[in-house]
Formats: sequence, C-alpha cells, structure tokens
Amino acid sequence: MGEAEAVTLEAWVRHHATTRPTAPALLTRRGDGWATTTWAALDAQVDALAARFVAAGIQPGDRVALVSESREEWVVADLAIVRAGATTVTLYPATDGAALDAQLADADVRGLVVERAAALTALAEVAPSRLAGGLLTLAFDEGSGGEYTRVVSAAEPIRPELQAELRRRAEQRRAADAATVVYTSGTSGEPRGVVLSHAAIAFQTEALAHALTVGPEDRLLLLLPLAHVFGRIMVATQLRVGCTTAFAESLLASLDNAEELKPTLLGCVPRFYEKVHATLVTRVGEEGALKHGVFQWAVELGRRAARLRERGIPLDTKLAVQLRYADRLVLRRIRERFGGQLRFALSGGAPLAEDLCEFYHAAGITLLEGYGLTEACGATHLNTPDRYRFGTVGRPLPGVRVAIDDDGEVLIASPSLMTGYHGRPRETAEALRDGVWLATGDVGTVDADGFLTITDRKKDILVTAHGKKIAPQAVEARLLASPWLRQVVVCGEGRPYLVALVSLDEGRLAAWAREHRVAFAEAPGHPALRSLLRDELRGLQARLPSYEQVRDLAVLARPLSLEGGELTASLKVRRRVVTERYAAVLDALYAEGAARLRAGRGLSEPPR
Repeated sequence: MGEAEAVTLEAWVRHHATTRPTAPALLTRRGDGWATTTWAALDAQVDALAARFVAAGIQPGDRVALVSESREEWVVADLAIVRAGATTVTLYPATDGAALDAQLADADVRGLVVERAAALTALAEVAPSRLAGGLLTLAFDEGSGGEYTRVVSAAEPIRPELQAELRRRAEQRRAADAATVVYTSGTSGEPRGVVLSHAAIAFQTEALAHALTVGPEDRLLLLLPLAHVFGRIMVATQLRVGCTTAFAESLLASLDNAEELKPTLLGCVPRFYEKVHATLVTRVGEEGALKHGVFQWAVELGRRAARLRERGIPLDTKLAVQLRYADRLVLRRIRERFGGQLRFALSGGAPLAEDLCEFYHAAGITLLEGYGLTEACGATHLNTPDRYRFGTVGRPLPGVRVAIDDDGEVLIASPSLMTGYHGRPRETAEALRDGVWLATGDVGTVDADGFLTITDRKKDILVTAHGKKIAPQAVEARLLASPWLRQVVVCGEGRPYLVALVSLDEGRLAAWAREHRVAFAEAPGHPALRSLLRDELRGLQARLPSYEQVRDLAVLARPLSLEGGELTASLKVRRRVVTERYAAVLDALYAEGAARLRAGRGLSEPPR
C-alpha cells in the first residue's frame, strides 16, 4: 500500500482481505446463530457499494450522510463511502424529519444512507425538495426495494471503468483529506459537525492499539452507537489491527451475547456498568441474608486486593488465600457474565464513579476509564492494563500534550485534533487556540505521574449562595452507585445547598410499590420512599465535605429523555434545559427545606 492509501479505514480492510481473507471480520446475529463475514467478503461488499456510489455520481470530497443504529451494514456503508473518495457524515437514527433535514443542510450532503426507508418518508414529509434534488438515497431494509442487499451481494461483477475509477481515487487520496464529519451532541447549543481527517483516525487507532496491545486475536463486542466517536474509533481500531467485531443485539441482551461470544474487550458508557452492578446487587439481595453476606465479604476482599494491585503492591499470603475462596464462591461468576475472557473493558463518555471502578477490579475485570472528545477524534487520555489509577481518566496517549489553563480548563494538543467545525470558522477559531490547543471546556488537574482527573464541565460548575464552587458531575457519579437511581441531576446554583432531581430504576420502584401496597403511579412521591432515598444519599455521601452533599431530592414523574429534549443524542444531560423545565419542582424543594429549618428540624427529616 502507498503512504496515502495506508492511512485509510478501507485500505486496512483491503490489506486484511489480501493477507487473511478467510479470517472473521464481523459477527452479526442471524436467527439462532452468529453469521460471520470474512475479511475477503467484507472487502468485496465495500467494493460493490463504493462502485454504486461512483456510478450514482458521488465525487471525491462529497459528503454522504449515514443514519443508522450500530450494525454490520453501517460499517460496510462507511467504508464504501470512504473508498469512493467521499466523506461520511454520521447522524443518530433517532433524528426526526425536521432535525434530519436541518443537519443534512448543515453538512451539505450529496447522498443519504439510512437504516430504514421510513426515515426517507419522514424526510419527504418536511423537505420534499431535498429528495427531489438529485440526492442519492439508499436504505438497508426491504422498504427500499432491497437495493442494498442486491448491491453488496456482488451478484454482478463491477464494471471495469468503475474499478479503474476506484483505483484512481485511492491513489489521489491524501492523509489530510476529510474522512468523516461527526456531529457533536450539543449539550449547550446546536450540534456541530466535527471534521476529522484520515490522518487523525490513523493516529488515534495506532495509539489505542499500542496502549491496549490490541491484536488480530482479539474479539470486540460492540455495545455503542457508531454515530458516537467512542464506538466509531473502537471499530476503526478493530479494522486497523484485524481483530473481530461482534454487534451486540442490544444493551439488554449484551451480557447474554457476551456469555455466548466470550469477547476479549468491550467498551461502553458508565451507565451500562452501573446498571450491571445494580442488577447483581439486587439479585444477591433477593437470595437471602447468608448469600448477601458472602457476596459482600468476597467483594470487600476483592477491593482490598484491587487497591494493592493499583499501587503495585504484592498480596500477602493470607489475603491471596482468602481471595481464592472469594473468587471461587462469588467473583468468578461476575466475570463469567461477561464471557469469562475479557482482557479489559473501557469506560468513557461520562464520569465513572471510583467505587464502581473498584468493584469491577475487585471481581477481576480490568475496567479502564478514559477521556476524550469528538474534536480530538476520541481518546486523549487512558488508563491502561499495566498502569491505571482509580478516580482518574489516565495518562495522555503517546503524542498527546496536555496543559491546564489559569481557570483550570484542560487544553489538549494532538495530531488527532479536528480540522474544524464544518462551515463554522468562528467557532473553530474559538475551540482551537492558535490552531494548536483544543479548549476542551472541561476542568481538571494533573498529578505528578501525569494522571488526569476531570472535575467537571467548565460551564457546569455550580456556585452556591455561600460562594462554594462545586463540580456536580463528580457528585452525580457518586450517587449513581445506588441501585435505586437511574438518573441524577445535581442542582444548587445560587442556592444555600445542593438538591437533586432523580429518576428511579423501574424494577426496584415496582417491587417497592407492590411490597408497600402503593399504586405504581403514586410511588415516586410517597413519603416513605423519599425517606428511604434520603437514607441512601446519606450513605453514599459520607466521605464528601458537607457543602458538596445533596441535602434533598425530588423524584421525577418520568425519566429524562431524548424525545423530551432533556438529553442529547449521546444521552448526556442538557443541564440548563432540565433546571429550567423543573424550576417549580426545585423551588418547592427549597421552600420545604426552609420550612423544616424554621421548625428546628434537619433538612433530611420529613415534614410533620
């Protein structure tokens, strides 16, 4: 491969198709089993679809939007777009017709590939002129007439002139060319298209493969949306090193998939690990006091061992012997739920609670937290299997530089930085200082060994009425260790103390309602449940200084949602939207607290 060609995703596929044609590249659930797509088959499908794009008039540099859940066809389409010399624009499938039209206009696309033809129908209802204007459209499902299936089946050979054109475009491609436009989730404004080059992806994948020692023998279980840079770079790294990616059927089915496929690596957002932990704790609690006691004993032994390993201290003989029994009785079973062969698991996209990370290490699962941004093409910092520190997001990847600005903001310089926001030169200049340093918007500190700790978003820092500056995300991550809590938004800007808006785990809520003979709809606001939750908060916050402790909470009638506008497409909380929407609830919480204080009662005591 030439120098320019070797840095592209689809060139890596061609390389593996030549050197390891029958090795498995992708695994997808089909009926009762898992269908294997080899590297040779993947390369042939990519060629066929790329030729279709060229025949339809897609030119080098054109942008083609991809709107789909994570699935094998997504990967094929992405690679084909790149092989045709175009740029993939990744959009979330939850986008409605009007929002989809706005993002297509913002990206100025020439083609549109969707998972379901219904997306084209929704688009036609709000913007018929867009589809009538010569836009190439293709859908994966049968609603499109099955064109995608016919194209990639390679039933007909690619015409020689199209093959020649694909070769010419590969030869002319350069590392600095745009590979993709990834739309950020937009927690504080409209989503922006982040332009990432082939060189940025090449740097990122090489750095990750080296730091994590990923090789052809590994098997990745993909749980993440490919429209998000985290999932996208995990698959890009798989394509580079030549290992296998299996597509989880869903998050709900992911552990069953893991037991069947026995992956060696996976990655997901903290909420996934929180949910698994909460489910384990709940099930053990239902098995009686004896089993619950054994579980707690085993996990505490595992935690002691994990903290020693983190510091590089050998286990003493007594602890090692006890740990073997704990592993046999409890800890091994936790690992087996993940297939029993995980070398490590990655966490990113949001803060990971330190206690939760310790729990997985206690069970023998090396859970590694990292840090990155779409604007940096994924990770800039990572805890690695051979060197990690709980409570941090790790050290910089090789080639990445970090600085802390005077106001605590983390600044990043890296070969993986974006070339800019598509069509937004002013915002690009604001984000890329001197064209070198990315202003992340995150506040953090770096210790003497280079480990970075993120404390919060710069714009999210709360200042209480007493002038205390508080990082709400760190408090929220601690509270989410509770199996009761599904979502937590800490509030307190300009107020005397912190409170929280929470949504609850529906399974636990339903069980509590049945036990207490309360209607499910009335359970969230029931005084007895609220008292239980306050006790839960006190236990989780014991180590926090008093001014960082949440003093009261309100249970929301429904979870925060993407459809409701409170969450971004990558499920980050739009804090300003939430606090404005629930302003009356917050006012009532503080009024109730003031009444208790006037009556000489504590903030956490229920009203009389």
